[in-house]
This record gives sequence, structure tokens and C-alpha cells, in this order.
Amino acid sequence: MKRASIIVRYSNRSPRRERNLKIVVSQASKIKDCEVLVSVMEHDTLLSGGFTKKFVPDAFELCRASNIGASSSSANVFIIQDADILVETASYHGLIDAISSGCESAVVGEQCTDLSEHNVPPFQQSDRIDALVGEFRNTRPSRKGLGIFAISREAYVRIGGYCELFKVYGWDDCYMALKMKKATKFTDLSRPVVHLAHEVNYQSQFQPTNAETYYQLLYANDSEFQTLLDRDRVDLLGKYSGIARLEEAS
Repeated sequence: MKRASIIVRYSNRSPRRERNLKIVVSQASKIKDCEVLVSVMEHDTLLSGGFTKKFVPDAFELCRASNIGASSSSANVFIIQDADILVETASYHGLIDAISSGCESAVVGEQCTDLSEHNVPPFQQSDRIDALVGEFRNTRPSRKGLGIFAISREAYVRIGGYCELFKVYGWDDCYMALKMKKATKFTDLSRPVVHLAHEVNYQSQFQPTNAETYYQLLYANDSEFQTLLDRDRVDLLGKYSGIARLEEAS
């Protein structure tokens, strides 16, 4: 059995985003005994290099991509990250170790530093990424963001995975982070997280509706919070019945 599945959410093709994907997959592929699963659009299925498996979520839907990736996993630890998030290889090991030591979910860090375009390391220099993380110059201010986290299969199912009421992207990570913090044994590794620059995403029309879905959970009392978790779990298991199966170590 693999130690973990690294699920990379890549769902909107552009030159810089494709470059970022190559950097991130190159980094993730260094982690031994892990598989790398990448969500791709139909027109990107010819992308190659470093993937264990590619899967198509049918549309630019990050929540659906996360759930499909989790249901395709052959491990009991999921590391879910966006294709524009870069961390040190030691941080992947830290996430896996956190889950192995009894935590149910873990984030690398909740502060994400935006990297200005001229500081994005060229793909051919990807072997130097570890040394560069945390040493970038001319960056924009840090921002809140989940970006990359680990969670056990059991906890992912129990809290209902990603809520597919969120459309396209936006606020889904805030919602997921809140569920992990309140309903799982959670830890923050407090390590550097870098957001790689890319083209502006114009598919933002669902942001207001997504924000309302997040605030519904944020302001819920304990009973309401559990009801929302139950709703998400029923939806997850209804769409991805095999996700609850715990693989036996081989």
C-alpha cells in the first residue's frame, strides 16, 4: 500500500498554469512510496510526466476533482493540493508523519506567500525548489489559504469530503478547513507555503453563492454543524461509494 496519495487539482489550462503543474508534480514525485493523482480537463489528457494516474472531473469543478481523486486513491492518507501551491519536500513527509502519529488532518501552513512572476523558478531548476522556498524576494503580502493539506481516509469520509454545492472554485477551501478544525484532530505544521503566479481566473461568477454556503457552516451551532456534515457525507457516499473502503496493507 502507498503511504499517501498526493492529489493535485489542476483544472484550468493556461501556459503559466501548465508550467506550475510541472513544477508541483516534479516536487511531489520525489516523495517515495506515494502516488501522484492529477485532475485534468478532457483537452489536457495528453499531459504526461510524473503522474501515477490522471482523472477527468468533467468540468472546472475543484470540489468534484478533490472527491474523485480521493475515491481513486489506493492509500489511506490523502494529500490534496492545488497545482499552483509549492512546498518543501520535507513538508510532504511532515504531513504524512502527522497523520501516522494520530492526527486526522494537517496543514503545511495557513499563511500562503504569493510569488511574483519573475521569481517563479524555471522548471529545469526544479531540483533547487527546496532551497528556494522561504527565500523568495519581491513577493506580495502573505494571504490566508489552505492550498495543501493531509487527511486520513476515515476522517475525509466522516466529514463528507469536499462539499459539491460549491461551484467552480472559491470559498471551498475555507469550508473544508473549518470542517477539519472542528470535526477532526487537526494540526498546523507552520511551514512555508508558496503560491505560484499564473494568469487571472475569470470564472468567478459563483463567488457570492459559494460565500453564502461557507457562512452557513461558519455561523452554524453544534447541531446545525453536524447536520451539514451529515448532508455532505451522504452526498459523498452516494456519488463515490467506494471511497469508504479502507485498503488493507499488502
